[in-house]
Amino acid sequence: MIYFICATYNEEEEVDDLFRHVASIVDGFRICDDGSTDKTQAILEHWSKYIKDFEWKQIAHTGLPETVKNEAKNMVPDGSWCLMLDADERLTPSAVNDIRRWFRGGQAAGIDYVYFNQNEIIDGQHVRTFQKCKLFRKEAVRFSLNNIHADDQFDGWGNYYGWTVVHRKSSQKQIQREHEYMITYKKLLAEGKIDKGRFEWLQSLHHFIRD
Repeated sequence: MIYFICATYNEEEEVDDLFRHVASIVDGFRICDDGSTDKTQAILEHWSKYIKDFEWKQIAHTGLPETVKNEAKNMVPDGSWCLMLDADERLTPSAVNDIRRWFRGGQAAGIDYVYFNQNEIIDGQHVRTFQKCKLFRKEAVRFSLNNIHADDQFDGWGNYYGWTVVHRKSSQKQIQREHEYMITYKKLLAEGKIDKGRFEWLQSLHHFIRD
């Protein structure tokens, strides 16, 4: 079984298209919403009524993406595969086709996780930034709880096939989202949950933050 997992927060403009995008690949959906205040939860409830294996849950807003992803992963049955995308990410058409063939051809045997190329929008253009794991067996990944941008921990045997994930958000929307992250980082720093060194490192991860 292959499940799509996602952490959502105020993504009413993305989730319908996102779910249609992955529907031909996955057998079910497991979504965790981080306390959205827009129409995201209403859209999730709508999908849960019409898709046989669609489950979602809401948690109180944390602003901690890894915590929410872990909640979604824990909803997946043991022994299953997980495809995980952010709400603004899409697979390229060739990646969609290759993933279908990969599973149907039995090539997933002996593999525990797969790294994808990740293209982000920088100054209005898609730029390959780094590789990130987007497809994995449930038991192969551990997200660091209550942490931001901590390295995901993987067990087993991984591989890379050149599949690509592309970001869809415009530069302006990305700037807005990154400033939302900065508000969370500053709050954690003020509460003593992270030190100044970690705050500066988290700040350096974002392309658009300059202050």
